[in-house]
Amino acid sequence: MNTTPALALSSENHPATHPETNVLLTVEQAAAFLSMTKRQVWEMTRSRGLSRMTVPIPLIRINGNIRFKQSSLEAWVDQMEAAERAS
Repeated sequence: MNTTPALALSSENHPATHPETNVLLTVEQAAAFLSMTKRQVWEMTRSRGLSRMTVPIPLIRINGNIRFKQSSLEAWVDQMEAAERAS
């Protein structure tokens, strides 16, 4: 008889059950999250805006729509802060 407990994927361990890591934000929501204007965020997403930045803003394009993963934006802010301190 097998006494080894079966490995079960608990819903607590599944990434989809951690909404704070999977939240996708619109441009408007990202602007509010970053305390910026919507226009500033749009400029950062344009190709010339991305090329000017030392650490480009992380974005996801889904069927032509731009979205931002909240956890990626938080990491990006940390990278921007580190780049500021290094210079």
